[in-house]
Amino acid sequence: MKYFFGFGIIIFLIGILFSNSIKKTEAAFSSGDGLIVYGTTNVLNFPQFRLYSSIPNIFSVPQNTVSGPPAHNVAMQTSPKKLEAIAGYTDESGVLHALCYDGINWTSDWSDTVGGNGKTRRFDIGYESATGDAVVLYSRGVAGSNELAYRIKSGTSGCGSSNWSAAANFDSANSTGIIDWVKIARDRRTGSSILGAIWADQNQILSGALWNGSIFTNEPAGPISTNLQYLRLKQDLNNFDLEFESNSGNLMIVWGDASGNNGTNGVRYIRCTGGIANCAWSVVQTPAGFADDASSLDISANLNSNEIVFGSIGAAGNDLQVGYWNGANWSATPNLDTTTGPPFSYDQIIKTGWLSSGGTSRSIIVYEDTNNTTLSFVAGNQNNFTIQPDFTPAPLFNGAHEWYDIDVDSINKNQLMFTVNDNNSDLYAERLFMDGNGNFTWTNGSGGNLLDQNLTNQNTGNFTFRFWNSVSTGEPLALTFNISNNSIGFGDLSVAASRFATSDGLGFATEIEAHNFSVTTNAPLGYRVLILGDSPSLGSFSIDPIGVVATSPVPGTEQFGLRIIASGGSGLVSSPYNTSDFAYAADAMIESEVASANIGDNQTTTYSARYMANISPITPAGQYATVLTFVATANF
Repeated sequence: MKYFFGFGIIIFLIGILFSNSIKKTEAAFSSGDGLIVYGTTNVLNFPQFRLYSSIPNIFSVPQNTVSGPPAHNVAMQTSPKKLEAIAGYTDESGVLHALCYDGINWTSDWSDTVGGNGKTRRFDIGYESATGDAVVLYSRGVAGSNELAYRIKSGTSGCGSSNWSAAANFDSANSTGIIDWVKIARDRRTGSSILGAIWADQNQILSGALWNGSIFTNEPAGPISTNLQYLRLKQDLNNFDLEFESNSGNLMIVWGDASGNNGTNGVRYIRCTGGIANCAWSVVQTPAGFADDASSLDISANLNSNEIVFGSIGAAGNDLQVGYWNGANWSATPNLDTTTGPPFSYDQIIKTGWLSSGGTSRSIIVYEDTNNTTLSFVAGNQNNFTIQPDFTPAPLFNGAHEWYDIDVDSINKNQLMFTVNDNNSDLYAERLFMDGNGNFTWTNGSGGNLLDQNLTNQNTGNFTFRFWNSVSTGEPLALTFNISNNSIGFGDLSVAASRFATSDGLGFATEIEAHNFSVTTNAPLGYRVLILGDSPSLGSFSIDPIGVVATSPVPGTEQFGLRIIASGGSGLVSSPYNTSDFAYAADAMIESEVASANIGDNQTTTYSARYMANISPITPAGQYATVLTFVATANF
C-alpha cells in the first residue's frame, strides 16, 4: 500500500508504511544467569538489584526492589524448582525484612524483629531440594528460651505475604544468650527436604539442628562449641560454617576455637551422618595437620562428590591454611601463604568453591593477600593445593577487602561468581571459568565497571549474588510492540513552509504526532527499537535525509526528519531523535536506534513520533514512496 503527499499545486506522492518486527523468547532466563541484591546509600530507601546475563557477561543497570530502610547483612537464595529468589536483610534497628522475586516483580512479604544493629547476620534462608519450599530461620533477639523463629513458604506458592506461614518459635536447648549469627545449608540430593542450620550466641556457644521438611529437630545433646574465637567482642567473627556432602547427605560443621593461635591448631569439626534429619552426631574432633587459628573461614562441597574444601586465615599470624575432606578424613596444608591480609571484626576475607568440567574437578579458595588491589586464589586437586597467579581486575580493587562471597553455578558447574567489597564501599563482581583441562579464566563480571561505590556498610556483607538454580520453569518473558497506525501523510507541501505528517494523510502546518508506538517487556536487560528505510524517493532521486545531527526545519531546503517523545515506563528516546529538532540517520541497509530501555519493568513506554518534510525550488515533481520498518528487540 502506498500513501501520498502533495507539494503545493504540484502533487508529490510519498507513502510511508510502518511494519513492526518482534523478537521474543519463552525462556525466562538462560542457563548461567543470576542476580545480585545489595544495599547502597545511592538509594537509601530501596535495596537495589541487578540482573546478570552470562552471555555477554554483564549486569543490568541498578533497579529498585521494594521500599525499605538501608540494607545490612543481605542474604539470598534461588529456588531449585522454579524461577524465584528469596532475599532478606536487616536494618540498623534490628528488623529483618523478607523479600521475594518471581523473575518479574519484587514483593515485601514480611518483617520481624531480630535485634542487634545490623553488624551480625541473625538470619538465613534455605530451599528444600525436593519441594522448593523456602525456610527462613532467624534470631528473636531474646535469650533464655525460644531464641529462634522460622517461617515457611510452600514451593507451589508464589510471592506474597499471604503465602508464608506464621512465625513458629524454636527453643534451642544449648544456647544461653541472644543469637547473633545464623547459617543454613541445603542437602542438594534431589529427593531430600533436609536443611542444616547452625547458630552462635553471645556466650560463644555454637549449636545447630536439622530441618526435616516440617520442623527443626535433632539438636545435639550438648553445645557444638562453648568457646568460639573472637577478636574484640564475642561473636564479632564469622568463623563457623556447615555443608552437606553432595552424594551421602552427611553434614559437616567446622569452626574456629578460641584456643587456636599462631602455631596452635584452632580448627574443630563435628559430623552428623546417615543422610537423614535424625542423623547421628559424632563427637567434636580436632583434625590433624592444621597449624593456626581460624579467624575467618569457609567450607564448600564438590557438587558431584562427597569432597569438601576448607580455607581459613588466622588473626594471630595472618596465615592461610587449607584442607581437603575426601568423604572420610581431613588432610591439611598449613601456612600455604604466611602474609595474608588480616581478619577484622565482622569481615569475611576468604571464600571457597568447586568447579567441574567434564571429568575435571578443582577446589577454589579466594583470599585476601597483602596486595589488595588484585585477586589472590588457590586451586586444589584433591589434597594438592597450588597458589595461582593473581588476577588483575578492571577496575582494580580500591583498598582493604571487607566481605567475600562465592556462588557456584549449579547448572553450569564450570563457572562461579566471586563478589567482594572494599573499605571504600565499592562492590565488584568477577567470574571464574574452568575448562576441561583445568585451566582458569577470570573475567570482570561487571563489564569493567564497579557495581556500586556507596554500599551502606563497608563490612557486614550487605550484598549477595546467586545464580538461578532453575531456568526451565517460571513466568515466561516476552516483548509487546504496537504501532498505532501504519500510514501517514503530509498533504500539500510548498517551499514556503514546513509540513508535518498526520495519520489521516492530510498533514498539518505545525508539529503534530503522526503516529505512536508502544513497547512493554519484562526482559531482564530491556530492549532496543531500530528504524530502517530510505527517505522518500522518486526513481533514483531521494529527498535529503537530515542525518545524524538534529536540525531545525528550514523551509526551501530539502529535509526529511523525525523526532520522538517518550512517556511512561523506563524507555528513553535515543540520540539524535531526543531533542526538539529533527534527524534521520537510517537508510534501507543501515539501521538507526530510536529508543531503548536498560531494564524490563513490565511497564509500557509510549513513543510519540513526529515527522517533518521540506522541499526546495528544484525538487523534482513526481510520485515519491518509501517504506520504514521499526524493529523492536528484547535483551533477554
